[in-house]
Amino acid sequence: MEMKVLLAVLVTNFTFESTDKPIVWNVAGVRYPTVGWESNRAEMPLAVRALRQSGFHRDPPLTNV
Repeated sequence: MEMKVLLAVLVTNFTFESTDKPIVWNVAGVRYPTVGWESNRAEMPLAVRALRQSGFHRDPPLTNV
C-alpha cells in the first residue's frame, strides 16, 4: 500500500486540534515549531481524536494520489 493512500485513510478518520501550549515557529534554514520561546527542540503537540469509536468505517475521499 502506498504511503499516500495510508495517510489519506488515517487523516480522514481523525480530528487534529492544537493544545493550550504556546507554539513558536523558529526561523532557521528550515522553519520548525517549538513549545515556547526557550525550547530549541522541534515539537508541535496536537490533540488527536478518532471520528468514530466503533472503528474505521468511513470511506476515504476519492482523489488522484
